Amino acid sequence: MFLRLIVQAALMATSISSFADGLPFNQDKTHLLGKVEVLKLSAAQQVEVSRTRVLKLSRSQRARLQNLAKECPPSLQVLTNRYDDCSCGMSSIAVWFRPGEVEIPVMFLPTKPMTKEEMADFGIDVPTPPEILIDEQLHIWVKGRMVSEQTLQKTLLKWKSAPPSSHRRTETGELAIVIDTPPVMAGAPEARLAGLVDRIRSFTMKQKIDLFVSGFRAEGQ
Repeated sequence: MFLRLIVQAALMATSISSFADGLPFNQDKTHLLGKVEVLKLSAAQQVEVSRTRVLKLSRSQRARLQNLAKECPPSLQVLTNRYDDCSCGMSSIAVWFRPGEVEIPVMFLPTKPMTKEEMADFGIDVPTPPEILIDEQLHIWVKGRMVSEQTLQKTLLKWKSAPPSSHRRTETGELAIVIDTPPVMAGAPEARLAGLVDRIRSFTMKQKIDLFVSGFRAEGQ
């Protein structure tokens, strides 16, 4: 799983709740279940979430969350309602369902302090943007830079030929890539996103690159 969200359960058990089966979505994945805080986003925060999947809390937003969990960090990692992986040991997250707001599952906010070293190790103090993501306008972002499909392909080929230690690999040595996607959209935008994912997957299959796209699992994943 990407974004450094998997934390050693033994260390975090006293401060963070976890659900081995994933995030507690409602049946339609339009909201979270359980205790949730909804935060409205400023225009700048909306751009930040869309392009980095990181939310830097305003002073008032952080104070509001600290009333519920006093160790709430200044920034949160943002997932979307396409997230379908384990939530074991997850901490300090926001979930993006629709434009202009996020839902904060209170159970995942830390309530007891950790050392600076622990926070740095787990990426809790400074959440890490995905290497590759797609925003709701279907723009592709690689390490914070917007690129075309063709540039993405060239980048993946460059990473494929780089030393194995420079990028994540499968057990058999294939380049392993994760792409994060925006929240579920309706109608034509969702169809265009599916088409974009299909084109990227077709390219990676031909190049023997292992690809995982959030919300678009390939057969066998």
